[in-house]
Amino acid sequence: MEDGDLPNIPGVTIFDQDETQDQQNTGNAYSKNTIKAMKLLRDKCREEISEQVAESSTKPRQTVVSYESVVETAKRQDAVKLFFELLVLNTKDVIHVQQKQPYGDIEILCKNKLFDLLEDVPA
Repeated sequence: MEDGDLPNIPGVTIFDQDETQDQQNTGNAYSKNTIKAMKLLRDKCREEISEQVAESSTKPRQTVVSYESVVETAKRQDAVKLFFELLVLNTKDVIHVQQKQPYGDIEILCKNKLFDLLEDVPA
């Protein structure tokens, strides 16, 4: 194995291995991987909302998802790609991320914009 190679560790694949970040070919402001990350986060946020509603009768004010819970079964390469996409989405004000301590878990706050942008995209 060369220095730059990642070990082949079994896990769930989130992103296609041969996909490029070419936004010009998609005609979209977001790359294919960014859209996949948005769909993944949307689904995780919906799960979290469902759990919160089941526990109490009021609608949750904010939905926070743990990065660790999203990537717990993902391949290492996909976890790194998702981390990058979190930075992109945070920059575009689709989500808000925060890390309370160095090397700690990253909290992902799902904003309404995440759901609005994917309104016409099936779950």
